[in-house]
Amino acid sequence: MNSSVPPAGASIAARRPWNRLLRRLNPAAWLLLGLALREVLSFWTGQQYDFEVWIRNAYWVGPGVTPYQVFLPAPHLSFAYLTVALPSVGFLPLWTMILVGIYHGYLALPWSSRWLAYFLLKQPEVWGDVLLGYLLYRFVLRESGREDRARGILAFWMLFPYPIIIAAMWGQFDSLVTAFWIAALLAEAAWVSGSLLGTSIFLKFLPLIALPYHLVRDRGKGVVLVLVACAIPILGTAAFFLAFHWSLPGFEGLVNAQVHGNSGGMTYASLLESPYLSPYLEPTVFYTAFSYLWIPVVLGVGIWAARRFSVRNAEATVQAMLLILIAYMLTRQDVYEQIVIYLLVFLLLDCVLWHPERRRHLAWVTGVATVYLLVNQDLLLQLLGPLTPAALTLADSANGSPVLGPLRNVGLIVLGLIFTAVLLWLAWEVARSPRGRRGMALRAEENGAARRGPAPGS
Repeated sequence: MNSSVPPAGASIAARRPWNRLLRRLNPAAWLLLGLALREVLSFWTGQQYDFEVWIRNAYWVGPGVTPYQVFLPAPHLSFAYLTVALPSVGFLPLWTMILVGIYHGYLALPWSSRWLAYFLLKQPEVWGDVLLGYLLYRFVLRESGREDRARGILAFWMLFPYPIIIAAMWGQFDSLVTAFWIAALLAEAAWVSGSLLGTSIFLKFLPLIALPYHLVRDRGKGVVLVLVACAIPILGTAAFFLAFHWSLPGFEGLVNAQVHGNSGGMTYASLLESPYLSPYLEPTVFYTAFSYLWIPVVLGVGIWAARRFSVRNAEATVQAMLLILIAYMLTRQDVYEQIVIYLLVFLLLDCVLWHPERRRHLAWVTGVATVYLLVNQDLLLQLLGPLTPAALTLADSANGSPVLGPLRNVGLIVLGLIFTAVLLWLAWEVARSPRGRRGMALRAEENGAARRGPAPGS
């Protein structure tokens, strides 16, 4: 017998400590553990551009001061670009007003500290990520009826480094956006689902890509869902503009940013817009067409997915969301690390509930995205600006180096090409998957999924 082959049952034995831990800690304990881990990393970290923009929004925006303009540093709060004005957010006003509300709550406290301000401004991101973990638990429990699988995905998310870095350290709120999106899928009534999805869109435009699918697949219910989901961000934005007397100039910058996007990103777009290729492409034709490409592609894939995965159940919906997200990421020119959160959530649900064989896709997506995150954020130095300006100085020096700078740029391009290949591979697998007419137990029996080992987090 080959000594390199582990004896039967060895893998199960190796999993016993993890299984005992899963049984010992109830969902509330996992949530508290995940919350504590994120809070510890929150108050002394922040991405040197994005979190700095949150700080300036919180400080400056108010009655008569629109968020869609350039802002100077916030006195006693800013930690980066201390002499440079920065443009504001590219989102609808809900996120900005959440930040403004938190800042005014901070001003009402009897003591002041920039560390306390940073801690408070991180709470929506931190609690959004913890809430997302709980909703994943509820989703798996509802669809599988198995407490062990539900508790497994909760534990996995609470300890998963990638969303912890994005939410607690970087300060991005995409987990909060995704939490409302998942809650919309858990809701039964069309108007409730539409309200939750509309709130998600009000925070960030990205969940808008799901609307064509629901409109075509769900028909009458889909019309209600889409109307409510569109009404909330439209009416909410109008209400903020009227209540705070904001002027419209500058708002077109938001629309332009959401339609066209920015250059670069973690797919092949980084190569197309790099100095290695851009001089050979016609900017006025190619780049204009490329900036609009995601709109017809996402619309077409959404309609196709509504016919391919037409069954009204969670499995079909998750398969469709995976395809639509991949189509968006392959045709949008500014796909960055935080966007991967949406893909990871739906792929993780798919692996745990229906397709455990796709764990290899999950591993590749997570692995490449994590390496890209580390390289793009200079081994996380760009997230340590609140702690010490020396971290940002060191990162800028490395990027400006005649050796390390080009090496980093080439590395990001290579990683973008690898990530594109992984997305295409995953898209091919999802497009070939069953239409969602069979349940989890039947598929496990037919395909032998149970014999291939546990799904991530199980």
